[in-house]
Amino acid sequence: MVMSFGRMSEPLTKVQKVDSTTTAKSYNFAYKYEDSNHPTAPTQIGHDHYTYDANGNPTLVTNDSANTTREMYWDEDNRLMVLSDNGKTSRYTYNAAGERIMKSYGTMEGVYINGAPQGITFHETDNFTLYPASILSVNKNRFTKHYFIGDKRVASRIGTGLFNNVYGRNGSYVTAGQQDYAERMNQIQKQKEAYYKQQGIAPGVPTMKGAYGDPENTGLGYNAVLTELGNHDVPQGWIQTPKPNTTPNTNPGPPVSWNDPSNPDDPQAGYGYIPNDTTKEETFFYHSDHLGSTSYITDDKANITQYDAYLPYGELLVDEHSSSEELPYKFNGKQFDEETGLYYYGARYMNPMASIWYGVDPLAEKYQFLGSYVYCSANPIKIIDVDGNDEFHVNGNGNIIKVVNNNSVNITIVSPDGSKKYFSDYETKSIFLGWGNGKNRQIIANVAAYYAKAIGIKATVGTIGDIRKDEPAYYDPKDNGIWIPAGENGTPDILLKNKYNLMNTLFHEDMHFQDNHRGMGDSHFLHASVVSRASSHWTFARTTQAYKGGQAIYFSQLAMNAYYNPPKDANYTKQDVLKLISNFNKTNKGNIRLHFDEKRKIMNISIDNNNLGSLRYKRSNKTMNL
Repeated sequence: MVMSFGRMSEPLTKVQKVDSTTTAKSYNFAYKYEDSNHPTAPTQIGHDHYTYDANGNPTLVTNDSANTTREMYWDEDNRLMVLSDNGKTSRYTYNAAGERIMKSYGTMEGVYINGAPQGITFHETDNFTLYPASILSVNKNRFTKHYFIGDKRVASRIGTGLFNNVYGRNGSYVTAGQQDYAERMNQIQKQKEAYYKQQGIAPGVPTMKGAYGDPENTGLGYNAVLTELGNHDVPQGWIQTPKPNTTPNTNPGPPVSWNDPSNPDDPQAGYGYIPNDTTKEETFFYHSDHLGSTSYITDDKANITQYDAYLPYGELLVDEHSSSEELPYKFNGKQFDEETGLYYYGARYMNPMASIWYGVDPLAEKYQFLGSYVYCSANPIKIIDVDGNDEFHVNGNGNIIKVVNNNSVNITIVSPDGSKKYFSDYETKSIFLGWGNGKNRQIIANVAAYYAKAIGIKATVGTIGDIRKDEPAYYDPKDNGIWIPAGENGTPDILLKNKYNLMNTLFHEDMHFQDNHRGMGDSHFLHASVVSRASSHWTFARTTQAYKGGQAIYFSQLAMNAYYNPPKDANYTKQDVLKLISNFNKTNKGNIRLHFDEKRKIMNISIDNNNLGSLRYKRSNKTMNL
């Protein structure tokens, strides 16, 4: 696959050629940008033509070759509510925090205006998924419970909520009192679902043992089977069978009424009702790569049940599974919606074939140096989308147990008692001969490692109790580790509470790791090169103004020292320094402009066309590892 990009990382061309057995995944796309209101929004990708609303959300995609259309409707918060592919419709529901709590798919009945249902609507196929919690997803008559270590999904348990028939030796149903108990229960369930559909309400949620808890109150509800009917004690040997409510157009609650106990002489000899556990539970384990993408899935007997391989932007190249269960958590560990071919990332949906987001980056107005629809700054091999997660729940050992999106750029850590602190509020300095504050250091190390992984850093990340003034992080070649020390207040540098400041700082230090530490201690030129590379990373665009200003000043002093104070064995020229400054101006994502006055030995600095002033050259024989 070969792609080319514009100066805002927007894709211009995509040529993908796969072997002859997968020609459907080989194509040659040209990206056109002809909408002056949305200059980074592609108006055409291959045969697909895109139309956008005033907020930059795609509303219509037409294919001039296959003669197909895809319509999309968005709410006032720029969330995708309805996606319709030639009459097949996917509908999404979100909670107040913007998290998806339900998706449904099928032939929609009803009228929608701007994605909002007008009157009663439902999907005939009852093809829906509920997400009542991050650890649980529910389909009709089945559930999936997820297990996480930190933010990483490591296993899923699948169970069903069906009433199953039990078969006798001769293949006939096992009955009780010549009554098919399982079929009676299924009749009751069908009646309940028909009533819900009539009311425009989604079917209920099966529990692990088959009882139903209903999403909305329709009388007593199906869970009344357990609460209202008691234990049904009958004389020993007698059998009691259920019967459905047969009154037309009435609420089915109480959903079960019971026939009088059958005389034990009625059932045929050798037959009787055998209680059947209504669940079939299987557990699957995820084995992922450095991007969190699922490569292999194994069952609880270590048998490989699923294998997935991906093209760079997440399009499935290989999808093999030996189990009847195909789990949807694939590229980056995100859910793949098979109905639409999109990945759900929380804030937006990603089209892996087109290599773009559906919907504008929520922070696009602040950070205008990145294309609003570009996935991971066009570097999907190394980095993943951070997903806006910035509230970390930790346990008593300082380990991350949950990550929540609280729509903030500041990193908040929630302790087991519910108290909250910013990342930079944790005291990490060493006390009592190096002991103490160990749990705090563990928390900071775990959170920093989370963000390091998100941007593809492979070096070890940790914290240290040493106090280092004006040095928020440093790289130690002895252990190939990036360390976050305690600042002069005994806590991490206050700038690091912003997740983008932290990520860019970690990226800077990783450049030293990639360069094998060469010249870090005494070469101003090489260190200035690292600062320049870090400023061109996508995270730099989202850092705070204070961080950008600090990096501009730091780069300027390094560059001027490289120019006026080169080492005796310098392998660069003054012209190389001038080129480095020019390259910094061209590539940094912070809209920083430097003007070097060689005669006066000053650097004029501006950010966002606002002049910060002039920085005078100050001689230094050693570089500070910032």
